[in-house]
Amino acid sequence: MFCPECGMEIPEGSKFCISCGASIDSQKLGANLRKKPLLIAIIGIAVVIAAMLAAITFIMIKKGGHTDSEMTVMEEVSEIQAGEKAEDIKTNEKAADKAGETSEQNDLVEQETQPAAEPQLLVAVPTESMSLRMSPGLGDDVIAEIAPGMQLDWYGEMVSDNDRDFYKVVVRDTQQNGFVPANFCVMVNHEYNDSDLGVVQTGDALYSYEMMADDISTLCSMYPSILTSEVVGSSLDGRNIYEVVLGNPNAQNHIMIQASIHGREYMNTQLVMKMIEYYAYYYDTAAYNDVAYSDLFNSTAIHIVPMANPDGVAISQFGVGALNNSAYAGLIYECYLRDKETLAYREDMIGDMAWSDHYKEENYDRMAAGDSREITFDEYTRIWKANAAGVDLNKNFDAGWYEIDAKQQPAYSDYKGVYPFSEQETRVLGDIAQSQDYIAYISYHSKGQLIYYDVEGNNPDTSIQSENFATRLEKNIKYTKVNTQKGYNVSLGGFSDWIQLSLNKASVTIESGKHQCPLEAYEFKSIWFRHRESWAMLANSMYIPPEQ
Repeated sequence: MFCPECGMEIPEGSKFCISCGASIDSQKLGANLRKKPLLIAIIGIAVVIAAMLAAITFIMIKKGGHTDSEMTVMEEVSEIQAGEKAEDIKTNEKAADKAGETSEQNDLVEQETQPAAEPQLLVAVPTESMSLRMSPGLGDDVIAEIAPGMQLDWYGEMVSDNDRDFYKVVVRDTQQNGFVPANFCVMVNHEYNDSDLGVVQTGDALYSYEMMADDISTLCSMYPSILTSEVVGSSLDGRNIYEVVLGNPNAQNHIMIQASIHGREYMNTQLVMKMIEYYAYYYDTAAYNDVAYSDLFNSTAIHIVPMANPDGVAISQFGVGALNNSAYAGLIYECYLRDKETLAYREDMIGDMAWSDHYKEENYDRMAAGDSREITFDEYTRIWKANAAGVDLNKNFDAGWYEIDAKQQPAYSDYKGVYPFSEQETRVLGDIAQSQDYIAYISYHSKGQLIYYDVEGNNPDTSIQSENFATRLEKNIKYTKVNTQKGYNVSLGGFSDWIQLSLNKASVTIESGKHQCPLEAYEFKSIWFRHRESWAMLANSMYIPPEQ
């Protein structure tokens, strides 16, 4: 993207030019860019003239004479070389960053006055914290630690170091200058006050089915013209499955979202419920890219199933004592007796201790492998992913189901059921998915900070649509997108797989969070700030302004 005034390249979505300070009007940008060739020609002529003047000056200097005007030229050249002219400091600073020059030059970077143009607001989204450094990279020159949610002003400068991008920012609270990793910052359109959102609690990770049901009732009562809800089915153990619609139910576009299809991944219910509250509260007062939320969601309605597997969530949170039917408690204990022999407590790829399942290893012997610790029944229910019947719902959809090589009996995970759509919960999701002509679908899972798209067997059009959908989300939430059709070891039978293969619609699976599930409460802030504006971004990408 280029500035329509000076023609300099600027970051995508900027509201101002970091070179000349001009305001960027996206509606005029296309027309104004047609002036760029003329501008380039003018700049070229100016460069030639400057070179001629420099040559003349050099000749006069060689002759030994210096007029007042000649001294002025020489002083200006000296100032540029010394780095005392603001615009040239900025240029020299970039070169110094890339070349890894001296700390004295880095000090010069820190003393630079910021351009006068209005900054872009960023928010920090590391899982726990990230370092603010004097120079780009991962060196020892740490100035401060930045926590999730801290606000940063960015004036458009980005520097690459060892294939990693770093933003030069100013911390709003402390006015400290420095560099932070770009992938741990997201751009913000609307500043909000978290104290405005008092319904959905996020201080504790244990957000239960009952809390969700109460919050849906409360929010729909508070915002009856913005939110609607209905019970669209029930789980095997008798819990309601809810659908909440944000925006105009008769909108031109529709997006379907479902969360917590795996029991232990229940922080995603907390996430989508807080997003529902956020958009309802700011519906009439906030905007994304200068388009009011009310206009966005009048045009694109978001259909949310906040907890697709309420029985699995209850088991993971409270154990078998939370079940309504005690028969399922006995089944789960039988699963435990089988599964405990293949579960080993080991360090995972990021250094966390977690239970890994070795059921696919022929003749696996836990004790012989040195895995002497046996999982307890309480620990086993904590990692429960399946429904009350021990069926992994995200392997129960009719998408490559017959080819899935998984467990042959009910288990906490990886049992696909006796046939596709054998479970009440998957049938409910299937019905909702076909109830509207949805533009796209999102399935929220945990963990990995990834966005899965595409699937083996996809038609080319659906592959492209899903990749485009994933790309928009990647830019907004800064998770890494992964094409599951190209060598990534992911089995089929999932909700997103079925959407793409059977309905030929764009669909992605988002894996939120970094550590082992159930995620701990401290991870919520990072997840929340990454995702907060993503629904507005998606609605904005489909928005067509009404004709005047």
